[in-house]
Amino acid sequence: MPLKSIEAWAEILPPEVAPLHVPLIIDLGNDHLDRSQASQAALNGESWHQNMLKLVASWVSGGLTNDQIYERAEQHTLPGYTAQQTRDEVRGMIAGARAKGFDRPSVISTGLDRQAKTSKIANPQNIYDLIKSSAWNTALAFDEFAQRKLLIAKPPNQPGNPLVFKPRDLQDSDYTKVSRWINTNGYPRVAKQIVVDAVNEICAENIISPVKHYLENLSYDPTHDASMLSTWLTSYLGVAPIDAKEQAYVKSVSRLSLIQAVARIFDPGCKADSVPILEGDQGIGKSSALRVLHDHKYFGDALPPMGTKDASDYIRGKWGIELAELAFQRKADVEAQKAFISRQEERFRPAYGREEICYLRQCVFWGTTNRTDYLTDETGNRRFLPIKIGKIDLAGLIEVKDKLWAEAVYNYHQGEQWWLDGAQSDYAHSQTQQRLESDAWVEQINLKMIGANETSIKEAFELCFPTKELDKITHSDNRRMAACLLKSGWKKNGRYTSGPKRNQTKYVRVIEEN
Repeated sequence: MPLKSIEAWAEILPPEVAPLHVPLIIDLGNDHLDRSQASQAALNGESWHQNMLKLVASWVSGGLTNDQIYERAEQHTLPGYTAQQTRDEVRGMIAGARAKGFDRPSVISTGLDRQAKTSKIANPQNIYDLIKSSAWNTALAFDEFAQRKLLIAKPPNQPGNPLVFKPRDLQDSDYTKVSRWINTNGYPRVAKQIVVDAVNEICAENIISPVKHYLENLSYDPTHDASMLSTWLTSYLGVAPIDAKEQAYVKSVSRLSLIQAVARIFDPGCKADSVPILEGDQGIGKSSALRVLHDHKYFGDALPPMGTKDASDYIRGKWGIELAELAFQRKADVEAQKAFISRQEERFRPAYGREEICYLRQCVFWGTTNRTDYLTDETGNRRFLPIKIGKIDLAGLIEVKDKLWAEAVYNYHQGEQWWLDGAQSDYAHSQTQQRLESDAWVEQINLKMIGANETSIKEAFELCFPTKELDKITHSDNRRMAACLLKSGWKKNGRYTSGPKRNQTKYVRVIEEN
């Protein structure tokens, strides 16, 4: 089942129900309406909406039933439109005309009544009711996933074929279009802010959420459907575990990677900062597999620099985001990246926006790289989950994608966790340690400190670089030596409390147990 596109959402919005107090204003002329003239004008496409308003009002005043009015209206269907679209457009006109009493002759017989109708106040309630009773109601929507106000169908009285209308973000010019439409429907003067507020309220009532509804429409029955959640990485991304420990680890990552993506949709802003890292040769299709998995409309691989406003804005409307060719150089970059990945919400003011917004994250991150030494910092790597992939079966992944997400949704609702702990967390840590960027000092430590079981930073320099002047060792040198000791199998063990090394950090060699 493909993810429903924005184009299809106009079909599921609630049907139009006109309020009983819709202020529909129609001028039928001084004495009577020339129906032939109005009919011919409508058929010619000349102010079709306005002429149909007049015709519908006259038919209502003539005592015709709704079915009779629909039958006559269908005869005015323009090329490129369907009879059903004409009915949909006319439905609100009929309801408005009857609500205003056009089926009572006295309502349209006197200039006094017309004057009363045109003097309706353009207050928020009346403007809201007018828009709500029209085709604008089904044209406006709010995308909860991307936090965007949308125009998802052709607005009334606008040119173009509704069958080929392409949904888009609501623009400032659309408020002007609504205002002009209101001006021709009984309110020659209306404040733009009232129109803006009414349109925004109607958008908020017509909520769509493409990814959530896609997941909700999937089904998985563990008694009949085959389970693939634990094996999709090995079956379709060519992962080949070398032993039982790695097999258990790959199985865990296979499950949590999809369940945490489901969790972010059903519980926006939840903690979901595990980042599977797909390691493989360049050009084997790592990005393509992720794009298939998350659908190209909700996948991104061009994240701006992390921590910037542009990055915060970019993740809106994204379900999966690729951190391409994962590699970090400076300490500041590493820390900014880790903080960004762990964030659960975005607070920023969008470009051209008036107010700061708070957006609860609905995305997950994936890393891709063709390197084996892409980590430069030995701390804070718990969120990275390295996976070596092989030949990717893209066609197979496309075929089972819906089944995979269905099983992930099922297990999410069963309460399965989407993070590693215990032995699996320890194994992931050992894997990230193997991905640390190599440093020539590590080799020197392993060569010069074979017999030592404990040391300090200063002593390590004396043993490894006896010709280096100690007073020329910089803070950067000290940090590098500390990192290299940790990479070489040493660990911190408090401080020395006496002797010439007093108050210096103590490092002891880790003795591996067989």
